Amino acid sequence: TINIVPGTYTQQINISSVQGTSPTKRIIIQSANQDSSSVVITHSAQDGPNYSIYVNSTNYVTIRDLTVNVLPGASFSYQMVGIHFIAVT
Repeated sequence: TINIVPGTYTQQINISSVQGTSPTKRIIIQSANQDSSSVVITHSAQDGPNYSIYVNSTNYVTIRDLTVNVLPGASFSYQMVGIHFIAVT
């Protein structure tokens, strides 16, 4: 489990080729205080590849209690790439 402290993070998250995950051994990325408005992940598409969060060749990833944005002025960007199913609870 990765607990992110409150703040705004202008960067990209790339989760690639993590082995050993399963339904009972998930990768969990979440805000430390369970408040989605307190942790913002953002990225400008002008600064490189067009994503804020990219999951590649990895299963059983849970992303919760985060806000994912694209910076104003970005001409084109994906907020999340490689996510096939998102359960909102």
